[in-house]
Amino acid sequence: GRSVFDALDGFVESNEVSLPPEPDDAQGVVLVRPVTGSEDFVAIFQTCETFTADIVNSETGEPTYQGIDSTLREVQMILDGGMWLVVDTVSVESFTGPECE
Repeated sequence: GRSVFDALDGFVESNEVSLPPEPDDAQGVVLVRPVTGSEDFVAIFQTCETFTADIVNSETGEPTYQGIDSTLREVQMILDGGMWLVVDTVSVESFTGPECE
């Protein structure tokens, strides 16, 4: 699955930047549901990431994308030395709008 870093690399290659989101926008990550099989040292869960900020050309300021998108991701974390570390994140499905259905 594509990671958020793939998207960021794409923005750099196409000379695009994300504007800061409006304060009232529902941008963020929401824990959707835990996934069975989590143990004391491993946590697997799904999140719904919503991205609402406009994408603009970094030189001209012209909008290249204006929309609200959400991505359902499965995240795996491990407890290592007292800290939870993300070891894997997989994009499960993409949605148009502010929610994962």
